[in-house]
Amino acid sequence: MLNRPIAARTPALEDETFSYNPQTALPPSKRKETGTPELKLNASITDDVLTLEGSVTDQSDIAQLKVYVNGIRVVITEGKANWSATLPTTKYKQGGSSQADTLHILVLAKDIYGNTSAQVKSVTLPQ
Repeated sequence: MLNRPIAARTPALEDETFSYNPQTALPPSKRKETGTPELKLNASITDDVLTLEGSVTDQSDIAQLKVYVNGIRVVITEGKANWSATLPTTKYKQGGSSQADTLHILVLAKDIYGNTSAQVKSVTLPQ
């Protein structure tokens, strides 16, 4: 299953597999809808808790929504167009120290026609 365009320098994410079937693959110009999903992402840290909230909208239905923090996929609570996640930041601090690190958040969305979009945000952990 093709989850995103394969770039020469971008390896597959841990839970991704790629396959290609020219008989079933539709080029973007022949899809019924070619607009990409619109993503919004808000991230905040309060009392060692990372709160992620966002929304995704598209002309068609959303087929997939994935959220990663520092390359690790996180479980999200999904509504029709809104999603959220709450995570302890202590698991992301190096060696459990209070030294500030940066969390990199990646949100990927794909609609039922295969159109994809991504949103990236970085958040600095408080000391």
